Amino acid sequence: WALFGKLAAGEQDWRVLVAEVRNNNELRRWRGALGLAQMLNVDRQLGDAGQHLAENREIATELAALLDERLKSSSQAEEDVKQQSFLTLALGSLDVHDVVFPPIEEAMSPGHDLDVRKNAVGAVALIAGRAEEEGRPIDDPRMVVALVDVSADENALLRQMGAFALGLVPSDASDQRLVVLLSDPDDNTRVNAAVALARQNSPAGYPVFRDVLTDALTESPSTGNDTLESQVEQASQETGRLIALKNTVKAVGELAGELDGDQRSEALDLLEPIAANHPEPRIRVDATQSISTLKAQ
Repeated sequence: WALFGKLAAGEQDWRVLVAEVRNNNELRRWRGALGLAQMLNVDRQLGDAGQHLAENREIATELAALLDERLKSSSQAEEDVKQQSFLTLALGSLDVHDVVFPPIEEAMSPGHDLDVRKNAVGAVALIAGRAEEEGRPIDDPRMVVALVDVSADENALLRQMGAFALGLVPSDASDQRLVVLLSDPDDNTRVNAAVALARQNSPAGYPVFRDVLTDALTESPSTGNDTLESQVEQASQETGRLIALKNTVKAVGELAGELDGDQRSEALDLLEPIAANHPEPRIRVDATQSISTLKAQ
């Protein structure tokens, strides 16, 4: 696999694929785009041994131009939408911000297919997450405005994703919008906003965390007499609650130094039974770690 990866990420190969993307033949263009996306993934797995194709301006330019062309077609045909979705997410593998952000921003806007819009927000989150890890957070006011707009969408999932992404693009406008989202009618949007603020060392979302921890202690099990459809819905909701609880437990620990004495005391009271009794081992471990951090303050 390592040998294949090195061959697939070779300089000659990516230039050939870029040439394919420029070809007038539709099938060859699409084959070239698929190949570049796969190559970007392989190259990232190679780390320092790779060519850092994520920073390759020529690849970014060709894929961005292809997505821009697809979006301008305004086609809602299933195959065209699939291509738009694929290309949008593929741009999330590239770190040439000035090239990839304009078509991604367009893909986020109303009028495009929901899957395309979701992939666009996800692409921003991927790019911003890498930039944050490298200590070079993104400073792009236009992207912040686009994410703020997404976070106000009527679709709850887009609001959830918008809140998450805003936490990775720090700015006064991001923080102000996240504070508003703490009162969103959707549970997961509120949690994502609180976690995003915690990432910026803001305890403004603590009331949301308190509600999540309290709910975890008062949830009642299913009776087992529900219909299959109801059981599937409950399973989905339970997965969402577990993710929210896991993120909350970790965020509270990371915010330990920002909480006041009353908040730390209350958080300890809520976390201790979770650390002792929650059925998920990972959550018990995280709760124990957060308790130690809180007590150390």
